[in-house]
Amino acid sequence: MNCLFRNVTELTLIIDYKWPIGSIEHLSTMLNLSNLRKLYLYFENEGEFATSFDMEMDTLLKRAWSLCSIQINCNGSKTIEFFTLNSICLKLPDHIRRLDTDITDVSDAIMIFEQAEHLSYVRFYTGDTRNTADEINRWLSQMERDIACK
Repeated sequence: MNCLFRNVTELTLIIDYKWPIGSIEHLSTMLNLSNLRKLYLYFENEGEFATSFDMEMDTLLKRAWSLCSIQINCNGSKTIEFFTLNSICLKLPDHIRRLDTDITDVSDAIMIFEQAEHLSYVRFYTGDTRNTADEINRWLSQMERDIACK
């Protein structure tokens, strides 16, 4: 494949109102997605991308097989947090080792921990940081996993 930018290892996608179907396919003509190591997703606002988002993220995660880190900023939107949880966080391939993401509550964190045991680093952002951190620590201690929390 003859891409314009073959050596890109970090990519920031700013998602505004729409995410057209075929966006990742088009992006792959410009970038060699298999070289990506870090992906940053910033959602500017709630838009009409629900129908294509899941499919586009599946395509991206399959093509970016060197990807090891994903950072997601939902800009305070609970709707976007729901979409990113279901379309990205609960479908992370084994080669993803780091995840930084917004969560709505502790149940989101628990689902991520249960679905993505291969992660070596996770950072959650939430509005209720103190209580959420305490609840996550309690859950982790009950699971008796070898995990360090900060």
